[in-house]
Amino acid sequence: MTRRSLGFIFLGLGLAALAGGILFFFFGIFGMVKALDPVARITSPAEVPFRIHRPGAYTIWHDHQVRSGPSPTAGPEALPAGMGFSLTRDSDGKEFPLFPVPASSRWTTSTPNRESIAVGRFEPDEEGRYTLKVTSSKGATPEFSLTEGDFRRGFTQAGLRIILTCLLGFFGVVFFAFGLVFVLMKEKPPPPRLSSPAS
Repeated sequence: MTRRSLGFIFLGLGLAALAGGILFFFFGIFGMVKALDPVARITSPAEVPFRIHRPGAYTIWHDHQVRSGPSPTAGPEALPAGMGFSLTRDSDGKEFPLFPVPASSRWTTSTPNRESIAVGRFEPDEEGRYTLKVTSSKGATPEFSLTEGDFRRGFTQAGLRIILTCLLGFFGVVFFAFGLVFVLMKEKPPPPRLSSPAS
C-alpha cells in the first residue's frame, strides 16, 4: 500500500467521523426540541383527550408562565394544595398513576412559549387514545402540558450525544489531517542504482 492510498483512507475515515458527529449533533437538537413539544395541554380543572403514538414515559409540567400573544399570563410556581392527576386509556379504562418528581429536585425548563416545572411522569404501556384529567381545589386554575419522554433521562442522553459528537469531531479532524499529510507529501525518489564497474 502506497503512502498516497493510505492518505485517501485516512481522508475517508476523517470525513465519515465528521459527518457522524454532525448527524449526532443535529439528531440531539431535534430530540431535545421534540421532548419539549407538548402532546397535550390542559387548564385545570378539566380533562383532555389525546393520542399516544408510542408507549413509554410522559412528563407532565406545571406551566406557571405562558406566553400566548403580547401579554403573557403568569402564576405562582408552587402548585396549589389538593391537585390531582390521572391518565386513563380510553379503550379499557385502565388508569396509570402519576410518579411525582420530588419537590427538592424538580426540573425546570424555559421555552419561547412557556416556563415550566416538572410535576411527575406517567408510563402508559400501549399506544392509543388516552384522557388526561387534572382536578384542583379552592378555585385554582393552573395550566399544564404533557410531553413525551422522561426529561431527566433525555437530558442525560443529550449530554452523552454531545460527548460523542466531540469525540467524533476530534478524531475526524485528526484523521483528515493525517490524510492530507500523506496525500500531499511527496514520496522520496528511489536512490540511483550504482552501476557495477566493468571487469
